Amino acid sequence: MPLPEFLRRRLPSSFIDGLALTTALLFSLWYAAISFVNHHLLRTFAYDLGIKNQAIWDYAHFRWNYNSIMAELNGEINVLANHFEPVIALFSPLYWVFGHYTLLVVQWAAVLFGGRGLWLLFQERLPGKPLYALLGITAFYSFFGIFSALAFDFHSNVVAAMFVPWLFLAFYRKQHLAFFVWGLLILFSKENMALWLVFLALGLALNHLKDSPLRNKALQLAGLSALCFLLIMKVFMPGFANGQLEYLHFKYSALGPNMGAALAFVLQHPIDTLSLLFENHLPGPSSYREGLKWSTWGLFLLSGGWLVFTRPAFILMLLPIWGQKMFSDDPNKWSPFFQYSIEFLPVISLALIETLRRLPQRWLGNFMLLLVASGSLFSGIHSIYMYRPQAFMPQAIQVFRPSHWQREVPVKSIKMALKRHIPDSASVAASSTLIPRLAMRRRIFSYPSRQPSEYLALLKDKESPYPLSHQAFNDSISNLLGSPNWECLHRQDSLFIFRRRVY
Repeated sequence: MPLPEFLRRRLPSSFIDGLALTTALLFSLWYAAISFVNHHLLRTFAYDLGIKNQAIWDYAHFRWNYNSIMAELNGEINVLANHFEPVIALFSPLYWVFGHYTLLVVQWAAVLFGGRGLWLLFQERLPGKPLYALLGITAFYSFFGIFSALAFDFHSNVVAAMFVPWLFLAFYRKQHLAFFVWGLLILFSKENMALWLVFLALGLALNHLKDSPLRNKALQLAGLSALCFLLIMKVFMPGFANGQLEYLHFKYSALGPNMGAALAFVLQHPIDTLSLLFENHLPGPSSYREGLKWSTWGLFLLSGGWLVFTRPAFILMLLPIWGQKMFSDDPNKWSPFFQYSIEFLPVISLALIETLRRLPQRWLGNFMLLLVASGSLFSGIHSIYMYRPQAFMPQAIQVFRPSHWQREVPVKSIKMALKRHIPDSASVAASSTLIPRLAMRRRIFSYPSRQPSEYLALLKDKESPYPLSHQAFNDSISNLLGSPNWECLHRQDSLFIFRRRVY
């Protein structure tokens, strides 16, 4: 029996365009409810939004940033010695509009921008199939790594990952200048993004071995990226450190003490390397670590990650991302929490598009898209329910609970007190959750600090008073209240503001 006419009709492309816009709008509101509400309610932190906010404040004033929040930098070493993120300087003029919300606005807009790039990539690779594009961006926007990244401050790798769909689009459109421009933006987003770009470009070359113009452009970008990565790690970052600081972020004891030893281990012990992708390799008992890698793998596969294994090129693209996550000594990186899963997304999306191009029958494509979109949405929501990273709160991401929209301290009066008692030019040591909005100054420290400051701004609440324990934090406030060296200007609403009597 033939289908009724109304079921055999295709939806007008203008109607699907409207649905796509509505989808993007709904997700944009969801994202905003995570990121902006957290910042408004003092759920952003010195590490990392405070550090980045001080940097963009300096960049907006055409100055280098010698970061004082990081004890390792001590206000004497350029912040680019910590992470090589010059792309942040491009966004610094927005500081004059959005203030300490600037980088959160950039990150929010970048995710929407990445979805737009994917929409165009679907139209480029699968013309005449707008429903595919609609379901594709639904899977994209509901990816679990987006929610977990937005729940925790700002990170430049999120922005870099959202440039990747545009890199792919320029590649397939044979817009070679745009291809290299997007590549440079990714390169200068973070030092590890330069290494990732090597593998992205090699994956594109492998995927198009028989198309010599495309293959050669991809190989040229891979070569440029490899050169830039070496220059960043061996010349630029040590130069910004003035010889005073080793690279802070190589913490892979299971592989070796440095990058050379790690590469040798991987080549000499491939079976052991493979097992590290799944096993808890850190000593000592920990209920948090057990099964953490498997949780990430489960969400990855459920979100369409299984498509990556349909071609060697896609596996190649993700090798450094799996490595930097699963081999780390930091179990938070193994987890589906924080910003450490966002790079999976553009590669899964490309794998989806290229798999759809090979399917012989339309109904198979519809089925696959529904499977991936529903799996991604389910995994995204599931990750929100299971959100339990150490020292962070589930209410940071669970917008459907009243606790997300509330704080146990009166936020408005706290902000007014900070503005009233602390001059814009004064040096301050502050609690982690206060630093992102106090960071726009030359000298801002994370309490407790060995550096002298004119003011202290301390928030006594249920959050972890990192790096102190609750007892040590409470004892320090008691000592300050009894100290002749400090005058208490404000003692209300869990906020304590002190001014040094002799500075």
